[in-house]
Amino acid sequence: MTKGSASLATLALPPCFSAKSERSDRPWLAHSMGMAAGVVGYIREAVRLDVASNRLVTALARFGAVPRKSLSAKAKVLMRDRHFWRGVVDGDGSLFFARDMQRGKYPRTRPVLTLAGAKPLLEQWSDYIRCHVDAIASVRPHGSIWAVRLQGTAATRIACLLYKDSHIALQRKQERATSFYAISD
Repeated sequence: MTKGSASLATLALPPCFSAKSERSDRPWLAHSMGMAAGVVGYIREAVRLDVASNRLVTALARFGAVPRKSLSAKAKVLMRDRHFWRGVVDGDGSLFFARDMQRGKYPRTRPVLTLAGAKPLLEQWSDYIRCHVDAIASVRPHGSIWAVRLQGTAATRIACLLYKDSHIALQRKQERATSFYAISD
């Protein structure tokens, strides 16, 4: 790294983007913002990006994207934006159906939406949920990080809020969210 440059830790790239743009020397993120950055290495579907642009680092920091943010991440501007939260769920959330027994009868399934991450970010997520649904959205320890878990109607309503009529989302999570609200219609 050169003097005056900053490094942004591993960024996960959505599968719909290639790790590099048409210009093979620049990743799509930096290229789309017209700024210089270099790909350092690939880890599964993620890429580590060293950013040598103070302008880009400053712009990302305004939104809470700072080095080593895993345990301290917090939304600074977009905490009320459904598109922001959909991106967070796409990156660190899970949408699935859990099976349980209905009083000894037939098994049934219920939608579950979980999000794991830094406690400050999940406290904001919990506040966001409570603004939109009447649900308990407790932030609970989950190993070295924290998690919020929604089930049933609350999971369906939040999935609908985040994914319905959205044009940019992780495809598999968009499909699962659609299956949540398709069974509730």
